[in-house]
Amino acid sequence: YLTEPQQVEMHPLYQDASRVLAQTEQKQGTIRRLAIADAVRNKKATLAIASETMRYNQVLEQCLAEAGIADKQSEFQPWILKVMAYDFLFGRGKIQCGGAVARAIKENGTRLREALETM
Repeated sequence: YLTEPQQVEMHPLYQDASRVLAQTEQKQGTIRRLAIADAVRNKKATLAIASETMRYNQVLEQCLAEAGIADKQSEFQPWILKVMAYDFLFGRGKIQCGGAVARAIKENGTRLREALETM
């Protein structure tokens, strides 16, 4: 039996992509240059998901707003919600980790998909 709540780790890909996008937004470099930095664990996958998340940024913002998740962005890192929503809607179709962000997306998955279909 677990006596303490189990800590769920955020998938490193989501962490790295979110960090790259935040740094890009702050004009600290390009997505490509930041994604190949030494601190990034999976450079190719990080570059791919960060680039595509940025590409679909407006669509993701609209889907998150229509699904009622956009207001939760202040609770999480600014880009992590969009990276995970991208993976859910356009990528693998599932989230690679647990936690509050993943729970918010999974609980509103149907509304996210419906918002995407109406665009």
